[in-house]
Amino acid sequence: RTGRDMQFFGARVNLAKALLLAINGGRDELTGEQVLEVPLLKGEYLDWRQVWENYEKVLTWLSVLYSRTMNCIHYMHDKYNYERIQMALIDSNPHRHMAFGVAGLSVVADSLSAIRHARVKVLRNEHG
Repeated sequence: RTGRDMQFFGARVNLAKALLLAINGGRDELTGEQVLEVPLLKGEYLDWRQVWENYEKVLTWLSVLYSRTMNCIHYMHDKYNYERIQMALIDSNPHRHMAFGVAGLSVVADSLSAIRHARVKVLRNEHG
C-alpha cells in the first residue's frame, strides 16, 4: 500500500559462514577468533547429526543477533532522519514491516546434502 506501509530492510545473514562456524566449533575460519561456543567437531569425517546440532545452535544465536542489529539500524534511521524526503510522502503512522534477508542458502543446502549423503573429510589447519 503505497504511502501507508514501509518495509525495514538493511542486511543479509550469511548462512554459509554460519555453517562454517558450526563445523569449526564456533571459531572464525580465517582469524581463529572464538565467535560463539559450540562443540568442536572431532573425527576425520563430518557426522551429520553433530553438524546439524551445531548449526541449529549457531542459527539460534545468529537470529537473535541479526534481529537486534536490524532494530539498531532502523532506530538510527529514525533518530537521524536519513530518509526525511521519502518519509514526507508516507502517512504519519505507517504500518511497518521488518524484512530479513539471507545469503548462501544454496551453498548450505548443497553442503548439508553432501554431509548427510556422502563422506565429507575434514581438512584441518595446525590449530585443529
